[in-house]
This record gives sequence, C-alpha cells and structure tokens, in this order.
Amino acid sequence: KTSDKMAGAMGFKVGALFVSRLLSPFPLASPGDVKTIAKPIAGQIKLLAAQPGHIRNVFQGYGQIHHKTASHITLRLAGHHATKIKPLPEEEAVNLGASVLSEAFIFSVGVTAVGVELWRKSKEDAKKAEQKELKKIQKYEDLSTRFTIIEQRLNSLERKVQEDSADLKTLAADIKLLLPKLRDSEAKPSRKGW
Repeated sequence: KTSDKMAGAMGFKVGALFVSRLLSPFPLASPGDVKTIAKPIAGQIKLLAAQPGHIRNVFQGYGQIHHKTASHITLRLAGHHATKIKPLPEEEAVNLGASVLSEAFIFSVGVTAVGVELWRKSKEDAKKAEQKELKKIQKYEDLSTRFTIIEQRLNSLERKVQEDSADLKTLAADIKLLLPKLRDSEAKPSRKGW
C-alpha cells in the first residue's frame, strides 16, 4: 500500500516535472496550476470511493484488476509463473482503484494542458509564418513597384536621349551646310583693310 502511494506520488512528480519543462515558457498553465485544478478533484474521487454504492464497486473492481496485472508482471519479470493471484481485501482494492484512477485523472489534466498549449503554440507559429509570408509578398510588391518606376524613368531618359540625338544630328547637318560658306567668307579678303 505504501509503495503504491509512493509510486503514485512519484508518477505525479515526474508528470509535473514534464509538464513544467514543457509549459515553462507559458505563464498561463504552470504545473502548480495543473495541480491546483486537478488535486481537489482527485481528492473528491477518493472520497466517492469511500461511500457505498456502484462507484465503490467500480473502484474495487479496477483495484483488483490492477493488483492482479501488476502482480503478474512483477512475477514474470522475476522469472516466476503464477497460476492464481490472491485478491486484495475489499478496502485495499477500493483504495488502490481510487488512487490509480485519481492519479490517472491528474495525469489526463496535465496531458490536456500540454495538448492545449501545444495547439496554441502551433497556432501562434502558423500566424507568425503567415505574417512572414505576407511580409515577403509585400517586399516583392514594393520591389516590383520600384522596378516599374525605374523602368519608366529609363524609358523616359532613352526617349529624351533619342530626341536630343535627333536634334544633334540636325544641328550637325546644319553646321556641315554652313561650314563651307563660313570657310569661303574667311578665304576672301576684305577690301577695307588694304
């Protein structure tokens, strides 16, 4: 009986340690919160087992099954083969069944808390990933807009260069036409200076 209580307490401590390690970044569900919520209910389960009725019979039946299974496993591990296991007295079977089921309840509350926190964390991670993807899309759109503006300015500059080039060609053609006339006028001496 004492070893069952110690095993149950150790199981809870190990479970609480596991839950605390897993939930430590989350201040909303600490192992103390899980224990605070689950322990009183587990105590109520044990009180229900003490009262006569159908629930007591369920705890007694589960306690006997647990005792037989644990005894068979222990004997098999020791290398013995048991044909019949002596049943526990009724009160011990009820206490064992209530202890095991109340610890199972505490464990299930802890597992549920872990599951909820993991679900919440995965939801937050998905939201962060979505925001990151939206930022990438926005950055791509911004770069695309900037590229379009640069491309428009480049096209505008190319048109201006082409227009200026055409003006320069026209000017060069005019200079070529005027250059011979200018040379002729320089080659003729002026009569005033003689």
